[in-house]
Amino acid sequence: MADTNAKAVELAKRCRVPVEEVLGWLSDRFSVQEIERACRIAKEKHAAPSDVLAMLDAGLDWRAIEKALRAVPDVDNLDDAEAY
Repeated sequence: MADTNAKAVELAKRCRVPVEEVLGWLSDRFSVQEIERACRIAKEKHAAPSDVLAMLDAGLDWRAIEKALRAVPDVDNLDDAEAY
């Protein structure tokens, strides 16, 4: 359990979400690798990691998720490096 909590803390920092959210994803049966990939895609595509995981949970594969997020325009005028 301590190893899971340490990994959750690390993921939460990288994804910039609360640890409780990561623990929820883990309890929802998402793997650490899926969460890491969802966070990376979310950062690249200016989306929330929870949205990426919801798409995965809905049955979309990674390619379909990236394609769907590519269609969303970046209109916030924020510096992309600071988005996540």
